[in-house]
Amino acid sequence: IYPYEGILEEGECYPYGAYAKGYIFLYPYVGKEFIEFNLRTKEQKRYSWDYPFEAYEEVLYCKNKIWFTPLLSDRILTMDINTKTFIEISLGNLYDKDCKYHQIVVNGNALFFIPFESDIVLRLDLLNEKISKICLPIKDKCLLVKFSSLKLMVLASHRDNFLYIYDDKLKKIKML
Repeated sequence: IYPYEGILEEGECYPYGAYAKGYIFLYPYVGKEFIEFNLRTKEQKRYSWDYPFEAYEEVLYCKNKIWFTPLLSDRILTMDINTKTFIEISLGNLYDKDCKYHQIVVNGNALFFIPFESDIVLRLDLLNEKISKICLPIKDKCLLVKFSSLKLMVLASHRDNFLYIYDDKLKKIKML
């Protein structure tokens, strides 16, 4: 059975979503609406989605907000789940049009935006929403994939077969 049976209409594509407080928030890859679906009552609400095709990819719920990974955008997008208001956080001089971020990880009081092909990981401090960059120990663009862990942020380089771990005290990524 299709996981969104009874939620989506024919032709809609919602590959990204996040669970928060009894709701699933679905965001379109292509489309003009995002969906808030109540898992208890099965009710849904639709809201306007005014962002370009492929601008954002993976999403994550953290601290009453949905966070969006900037695939083809120069901004991180966040939505307050209570007010449904969106805020854009500029990447400023950290933006690189050739670097596409496709995954997001929460670790401690920070979000990490994992690149599709780059040697730079973005770190957003959740306490002050400041963005910084963390360079990988090797200067080569590599395809990174995250591993889920409650205490550690571990990344794997698909192409080079390296494992990386984030050191929160040093605010650096080290090769294992």
